[in-house]
Amino acid sequence: MEMRLVKESVALEQPMGAGSSQAVVEGEITLPGGLREEARVLHCGAMTVVESVEALQDRASVTGKVVFHTLYTQGDPTRVNAIEATADFTHIMELPGAQPRNQCRVEAQVEHAEAMAQGGRLNLRAVVRCHGRALALQPVEAVTGIYGVEGIESRAREASVRRTVASGETEVLLREEFALPEGLQIRETLYATAQPQRVEVTGGMGKAGITGQLMLEAVHASELPGKPVVVTRHTLPFEQTVRAEVLLSLNACADRRENVTLLDDAYTTRGDDLRLNVREVRYRAEDRWEQAAESGKTLMMLPEGSPAVRGVLCAFATPVLTEWEQMGGRLTAEGMLEITLLYMTDDSGAPVSVRQEEPFRVTFAVQAEEGDEVMLSLSDVDASAITSDRVELRYVMRAVVCGMESRTARLVTEVLPVAAASPEGSIVLYFTQPGETLWDIARRYRVPVREVKAINPELAAEPEPGQGIVVWRRCQETATV
Repeated sequence: MEMRLVKESVALEQPMGAGSSQAVVEGEITLPGGLREEARVLHCGAMTVVESVEALQDRASVTGKVVFHTLYTQGDPTRVNAIEATADFTHIMELPGAQPRNQCRVEAQVEHAEAMAQGGRLNLRAVVRCHGRALALQPVEAVTGIYGVEGIESRAREASVRRTVASGETEVLLREEFALPEGLQIRETLYATAQPQRVEVTGGMGKAGITGQLMLEAVHASELPGKPVVVTRHTLPFEQTVRAEVLLSLNACADRRENVTLLDDAYTTRGDDLRLNVREVRYRAEDRWEQAAESGKTLMMLPEGSPAVRGVLCAFATPVLTEWEQMGGRLTAEGMLEITLLYMTDDSGAPVSVRQEEPFRVTFAVQAEEGDEVMLSLSDVDASAITSDRVELRYVMRAVVCGMESRTARLVTEVLPVAAASPEGSIVLYFTQPGETLWDIARRYRVPVREVKAINPELAAEPEPGQGIVVWRRCQETATV
């Protein structure tokens, strides 16, 4: 009977490449006032939206937009205005190992945003950090069974794999009203930002359910004497009175965990032996997603020559991660906070804006490994004056760790018969070498594993290094009696 091989296409998602890079995005917008009215920028913030990603050879093309929101004064220095602008971008990022038609996932964050008023226009600039990963979705053909071979001994191994079975995206407009604290004398809401926090993802019947909460921060113009700007914070859903609209963009991929049975090794106990051609393939076995939050504070010294602080209006801060270190189950992140402070002085009714950087070091109870993406964000930023030139900044810093665990599968791609001498009958006492298993010993002497176990009943598991194992090699004639 001739040897017959069973081959199957094994669906393994293979990691092809990963990387990160920076993109500089620029834009401009015309201010609504007259050209002769002096404009002064108080603060510029931004967020980014990734719209599409295309895999190229060793690269990825990322298309998206940056939404800028700027606080400024024009003409009347005591009246604070806000304007929003959008700048589209296409960024080519290096992704070594990526190939066309790979599946690419990219996360993007704005690390720095600035605006400059000139000639009745705002010139805008943002630095966007992009993290990307590419996966190959092509099935790999492998031998999963051998038939028609006398005296065949084979070993199978199960691999737990994750496979993307569906993906989708949608946008939903959330509306809610919030009660504002009394006495703020709010004239108008200048702009608001919302930070989503994912709590749970459920799926089934072709749909995905995502639950979480939105941390909403609204910046208002106020009629309060000495307080032209106030900030309120809310969590959706909440209660009545000030209306908020948030366009929430959702992206989801549905994964299926599968146990795949693979042929790991095979040999014969008589006749020709077998030669296995093997290909090692690295595959996606698990995804990691963790989040944690820690409170922090920093003491900010105003630049020399800055007007003295009478009252702090608000503060904005963006974390820029420079390095992180994992020690046990805790991750320590270090970097710089880009801080914009708005405050009032005794000399003028116009708000003063100061921008500077301060170092931070925060430890989170999360696990990150080499190659993971670590993303930081801030919320609940509050500032209070300690002295006329010192301000204490308190905040909540959130860390999100995204990663992928990969393993290596040993795929048998071809099996060929090879001539081998018939075993001579003998009893052998073999001393196990470090790392050897019962399978390795049985394969060496071309005897069934079950017979090695039967002759060595004291073996409850794999042998220890240096342990003596009795092997009975039976000759071809004896084996066929």
